Amino acid sequence: MEMNGNKPVFDPFGWAERFVSCDTIYQTVRWVSALFFAVLFVLRITDFHFYSHKALWLAETSLFALFTLAYVTRGRPVERS
Repeated sequence: MEMNGNKPVFDPFGWAERFVSCDTIYQTVRWVSALFFAVLFVLRITDFHFYSHKALWLAETSLFALFTLAYVTRGRPVERS
């Protein structure tokens, strides 16, 4: 860990950038997360028979799908420093 004053800095992305490019890290995190969320979404749909009596099931599932879609289609991060 690098030191910033007296506090150690936890920077796993900085460590990973020593071995692979920032774009590769970004794309890997993005698609692994998207795959994870897609699996959770499929599991949520297959559990419909447990929650069919809950009126908000469709709204909750729709929001989950919307946020997952927004995460997958977002633009590249911008360097702000």
